[in-house]
Amino acid sequence: MAALAGCSQSVAIQTEFPAPVVEPLPLVVGIRYPHALTDYVHQEAPPL
Repeated sequence: MAALAGCSQSVAIQTEFPAPVVEPLPLVVGIRYPHALTDYVHQEAPPL
């Protein structure tokens, strides 16, 4: 059975996450990305 599962295209994993034991904080979080990251454009030249 394990040999057949190795050829599968996808694997279904069934997990259950436990409920958090801490109270959530009333915070709003933001992330600031530098311009070098947000304005980056990937350019790729194919080999000749």
